Amino acid sequence: MQDSKMSVAPSAVLQRQSGIFGPPSVRANARRMKEFRELVPSGQHLVVFEAAARRISFTAAAAELGVSQPAVSRYVRQLERSLGVELFVRRHRSVELTDAGEVLHAAVVAGLSQIVQVARRLPQPSPRHVSVLVSASFAQHWMVSRLADFRALHSDTVELRIQVCDRHHELASDGATLGVRLGDGAWPGYEAALLASEVVFPVASPAFASRLAAPCDVASLAREPLIDDEELHLPTVSWAEFFDEFGVDFPAERSGLRVTDYVLAVQAAIAGQGLALGWAGLVDPLLEEGLLTAVGSKRWRTGRGFWLLWPASPPLSEKAAIVRDWMVEAASCAR
Repeated sequence: MQDSKMSVAPSAVLQRQSGIFGPPSVRANARRMKEFRELVPSGQHLVVFEAAARRISFTAAAAELGVSQPAVSRYVRQLERSLGVELFVRRHRSVELTDAGEVLHAAVVAGLSQIVQVARRLPQPSPRHVSVLVSASFAQHWMVSRLADFRALHSDTVELRIQVCDRHHELASDGATLGVRLGDGAWPGYEAALLASEVVFPVASPAFASRLAAPCDVASLAREPLIDDEELHLPTVSWAEFFDEFGVDFPAERSGLRVTDYVLAVQAAIAGQGLALGWAGLVDPLLEEGLLTAVGSKRWRTGRGFWLLWPASPPLSEKAAIVRDWMVEAASCAR
């Protein structure tokens, strides 16, 4: 007599054992996800429900999510219809969670919280480039002259991105990792390293300086054409402040030029248009090349400095630390 049980082909047994139809955990997850899609119209419905349940108000949830109150009501109604239970008791001017709503809200909060925690722990890829946020004048007169040295040392490992912004922004909001600011070095949430103290002194082209009558004291400079940098969004030093520091009255009526960009002020001075204020560390390469010369002997140490800063946390990436250490070392060599 033949066995009444259905025989199974060996190939079918091998297919099942080898996992061609998927391991049990995969098949179980697939069934759960199918059931989830049947019960919940979309993940957005859970997000809207969570806000409405937490705020116990469709209006407040709408304001938080940036949608209309009818949209929140529609999302909740669709979720209730899909689940087959009421999640809220609707009153004339208020709503209240039902028992089912409280149970679902607790589960949604737990699930979304776990997703957030896992997402925060995911390893983030380290970008090849490192962005440094600087003013146009610092980029032109400090960074550019040192780029060849950086490339010779680190071009194989780090791509340097110089991001120019002539106002103080938060680094993260501009996508930068490092930044340079003029100030006292104290900015909440940041660590900082001094690159150069702020030392200000008059400069001019050699041709212009040669025409000045000796001695070139501060009082005599007030009668010369002055190039004033009137930065709108960054701290700077004006000629009026410079003369006041040395006890000289600043003339109300004077000849000269006003610009709103320090790079233009320097270029105008090189072109022989008058006297400009020079910052030690920024105009040094121009002095060495003979494009500018210091005028007089007075130098004002303001007590401020050019500071390299970076967020106090999280720790800098390896590539960002390379750029930071290179800038600090380059600055120390120039002092």
